[in-house]
Amino acid sequence: MFGYKAVSRWGVLLGIVVGVWLCSWGCSVPVVPSGETGQEVNTGKETSSEDPKEAAQETAQEVVQDAGETAQEKIAETTQELPSEPAQDGGNEGVPEATESAIENTSDADPKEISPDQSVGKIAIYMKGDLTPQTFTDGLSGQTPQNYQVALSRFEVLTSQNDTSPQLCFDHGKNAVIADMAKDNLMGSCLTQSLKTALYTYGRVKVEWVSYEVDGTVHASGQVLSGKLTIFRAFSTGTHQGRSYQAGDAVVRFMGFEFPIVAPPPISIPAIDFALVNGEFFVTFPYKRGLLVDGQDKGERWARFNWKIFEAFRWEDRTTAGYVKGRWDVGMTPQDTETVKIYGVTDYYITTSMD
Repeated sequence: MFGYKAVSRWGVLLGIVVGVWLCSWGCSVPVVPSGETGQEVNTGKETSSEDPKEAAQETAQEVVQDAGETAQEKIAETTQELPSEPAQDGGNEGVPEATESAIENTSDADPKEISPDQSVGKIAIYMKGDLTPQTFTDGLSGQTPQNYQVALSRFEVLTSQNDTSPQLCFDHGKNAVIADMAKDNLMGSCLTQSLKTALYTYGRVKVEWVSYEVDGTVHASGQVLSGKLTIFRAFSTGTHQGRSYQAGDAVVRFMGFEFPIVAPPPISIPAIDFALVNGEFFVTFPYKRGLLVDGQDKGERWARFNWKIFEAFRWEDRTTAGYVKGRWDVGMTPQDTETVKIYGVTDYYITTSMD
């Protein structure tokens, strides 16, 4: 009845058990995973085939011949004007170089306009999961989500938290960039000269959806079925793996089936604002120091959105017979399922090139 073809008596029994369990939550059409993968930032330093200083020297010598100046003076002057590598504070993380495919995904930054020597200023946003071990005192059980993916589609900068005219850096539209939270990910970038010159104190991103796996045990009609359960949550209205979702929809996928769950609102984080506007979910966050944007700036400025995901799927264990402490136990009804208190992230923090 659910499209599950039994090949043995156990298969028949399993199909009946799973079917009864799913219908108790609310039946829905099976979803076949599409195999979406995140994009990893290439951390290798790209090098130009032409030495910028040698090119500058050749240019300077040509100018000297026309202007009558000495070669030594002009070469020294031109070399001093070459852009230097942006300095990094000792406590800052390095800025990964964007892969060619990642650059092509940015809507406002023409890859042909971004020169290898970074002579054109650029602003980029990165995203990664923070797996630093933490000590919890909430009395809950927890596990670190696996195959954790977050989809972002837009990034804006604001001069204040309530700026009514934010400046758009990039908008991927329906082609959201998917972050693999086990890695560092370039989500998009734009040319500095595309933004108005100003001191920007806030950034804002649009979150499309979040998906990850957890280990769990399903208890259905006396059967115990262990495996990986996929948690999917649509923060903005859109589509995922060929299915349409409304902002706020959340489902669990297990053995090819999907059933709805009720997910709590995002946890409250000081200074970070969550807002759902016309089906679009935005996260607005402050910079520790203002991001001064000047169209003449030739350096790369960046912000990194860090999610703390260590044991961030947290639930309340029950003493029900057959339920195992430290493993998420799911029953045939929501009332028989161990209550999830935190869905995948315990905190956020922002780091920038200006820190």
